[in-house]
Amino acid sequence: MRTTAPPIVMLSTRANCTVKEIGLLATTIMKPANVSAFVGKNRIFSDTVWQFPASPHRRVERPAQLAHVFDPHDAISRLKTALAKIPNITRDPAPAVGIIDFNEARPGLAVHPQTHTDHYWQVYFDTNKAITDTFGAAGYPVPEAYYRVQQKPG
Repeated sequence: MRTTAPPIVMLSTRANCTVKEIGLLATTIMKPANVSAFVGKNRIFSDTVWQFPASPHRRVERPAQLAHVFDPHDAISRLKTALAKIPNITRDPAPAVGIIDFNEARPGLAVHPQTHTDHYWQVYFDTNKAITDTFGAAGYPVPEAYYRVQQKPG
């Protein structure tokens, strides 16, 4: 049996792939490295399957690190401007950029543009480039962690 609908992109605990053919006893999948695999029905029915094309967009999740000496709000503003120039990012919902955590090395930013599943990896890598280019142009140094070690007397 051949599928007639658009390809289903699925992610289970063991397979991140595109379904190419649904058979009686097995399903043919294409893995990201362009490798074809056959998955038994038991694996398909007993595992978690996510169908990404079920919605018009998918969130790309990228972290961005800042050194403590820089204002995270300035970095957020710069990143939002850079993300607006990346092709295939949805405008509604707009890309989300915000402070996600603080630790001893730096404040961390969450950079979450949205895109259609077909453009996921293009937006993923373009977002990484935008983070690198934006922080480099702003003169942001690489985040560093500082630790103070003190020995007890005696």
